Amino acid sequence: MMPRSLRPFALALLAALAAACSASSGDEGAPPAGDGESEAEIRASCTNPRRYYLVSRNGPCAAIDGAHGKWAPEADPAFTDAPREVTSTMCVVRWSSETGAAPDKKALDEAVGYGKGLAPACGSGATPRIGELRDAEEPNVILGGSVGCDVCGILKNGHIWVILPPGGLVGRTFTTTLTNGASRTFAVQPNASPALSIPLPAAPRGVKYKDGVVKFL
Repeated sequence: MMPRSLRPFALALLAALAAACSASSGDEGAPPAGDGESEAEIRASCTNPRRYYLVSRNGPCAAIDGAHGKWAPEADPAFTDAPREVTSTMCVVRWSSETGAAPDKKALDEAVGYGKGLAPACGSGATPRIGELRDAEEPNVILGGSVGCDVCGILKNGHIWVILPPGGLVGRTFTTTLTNGASRTFAVQPNASPALSIPLPAAPRGVKYKDGVVKFL
C-alpha cells in the first residue's frame, strides 16, 4: 500500500499524464495554422503572397483550386464603397492549405489570365486606396495589340473601381464614353496600392459617363 504522504504526488502525476495524452490525441491530423503566420504577417509580406486582388470575368468570385490548397474569396469585399455588381466580381482571394503548401500562383494565372486583373494584396498595397486621375491624350489603338488587362475595373455612376496588375500597363490610361457621344481619356496616378476606388471628374451638365467595364489600351 502506498504511504499516505505520497498519494498527493501520485495523483498529480497521473493528472499530468492524462492531460498530455489528451492533448496529443487532439492534435493528430490537425492542419497547420497558416504556417504559423499571423494575420499581420500575411498582409505585410509580399514574398510569395497569400492574398491577391482579383477581377472575375466569369460571374461572382469563387474558390480556385490549386496544388495542395485553394484560393478562396475573403468574407469582406475588396471595395466597401462599391455597389453589389462590383463587390461580387472584384474581390480578395486568400490561399489556404491543410498541408502548409506554398501558394499556387500558377493556378490563379490560369484561372484569371496572365497579367489580367490580378495583383498582390500585401505590403503597402494590402488595402485599397482612393485613386486620382489626370486628363490624358486618347491612345492610338493598334488592332490586335492591346496591352495589359482587358478588364481591369468597372465604371458605375461616375465612379470606377480598378485593380491594376503590377508593371503591366504603360501610362495606365483608359478611355470613357459619355452619353452625348463624346469620350474622355484619363491616366491613373501612381499609388502604393493596385486596388483603387476613383471618382471621375464631373461630367458636363446633363451628361453622364456610360457604365461598363474599364479597359486599358
